[in-house]
Amino acid sequence: MLNVLLADDETRTLHHLMTGVPWFQLGMEVCCTASNGSEALAFIESHPIDILITDIRMPLTDGLSLIERALKLQPNLHSVIVSGYEDFHYAREAIRLNVLDYLTKPIDETSILSMLLLSEYPFAIAQL
Repeated sequence: MLNVLLADDETRTLHHLMTGVPWFQLGMEVCCTASNGSEALAFIESHPIDILITDIRMPLTDGLSLIERALKLQPNLHSVIVSGYEDFHYAREAIRLNVLDYLTKPIDETSILSMLLLSEYPFAIAQL
């Protein structure tokens, strides 16, 4: 079972991600949700996670800084950005951090499921 951490300051988005994705069927488990990057980083410092799905703009620590700092702690971490911003600067930074995907809000279940199921991603282990 792969451990997933969801980080977003919008409660509605976190709820949507928690309930809209069949995590167990994908061989994944959401082990933590965080409402800001600092909360997420504190969890990552003491728990192994395989996948980080994060918003870009959050209080205290933004998503890009979170990914950068998390990768120093867990170099094999796979990251996905979910954002309401289609800004090239953010996309360029995401590429620099080897983010697997950049999904825009509102989140479409089909998009996130497709991304999680694609065999090219190292964590894609199940088919629905």
